[in-house]
Amino acid sequence: MPAKLRLLEHHQAVYKCPECSSDDHSKISKAPISRSLISHSKTGSPSIVAHIAAMKYVYKVPCYRQEAMWKLKGLPLTRQQMSKWLIDVFNNQLSPLYDLLLKELKRQRFLHVEETPYNKCWLQKKPTLIIGLSQAENLKKNIVAFTHSDGKSSETAKKLLSDFNGYGQTDGYAGYNFLDRTRHLGCLAHVRRYILSIL
Repeated sequence: MPAKLRLLEHHQAVYKCPECSSDDHSKISKAPISRSLISHSKTGSPSIVAHIAAMKYVYKVPCYRQEAMWKLKGLPLTRQQMSKWLIDVFNNQLSPLYDLLLKELKRQRFLHVEETPYNKCWLQKKPTLIIGLSQAENLKKNIVAFTHSDGKSSETAKKLLSDFNGYGQTDGYAGYNFLDRTRHLGCLAHVRRYILSIL
């Protein structure tokens, strides 16, 4: 059977007490209701937002293609609306999970730190930076965390690694020189590249 969309309406009863209310003060009682995932949205249900996220990040279907797919199903969602939902939900709902994973990651004995530039917009001239922290010491707790920074600066790395006491492996970028020299490990691939360049 083809997928179907269902609209579920939740009605919240609101009561005003005529005996205990006055002109300048009203006693109003509301029935309890579950908090919506996205405020003031009739269509941003958890199931729809989860479907949009799965299509985008698991099945690699961009929002502009999902826009056409939703239109065929009778739900006119725009790509801007879907993108805003994902940003809002990830910022509001998943920030505590990200902080918890980052905290667990920095408790490890060894970290691999890497940064890579990317263009977040074709109008932007400066590349932005993603710093990735990962560890492979214990595969049961294999965590990778990414953070975004405008431009290439050591400030983001300092902010992320200021409370890290283990061993950190990085490339030859001088932005990591603030790390303890006895705990700052080099990258053998970069050493090999340097040796081959001078031979």
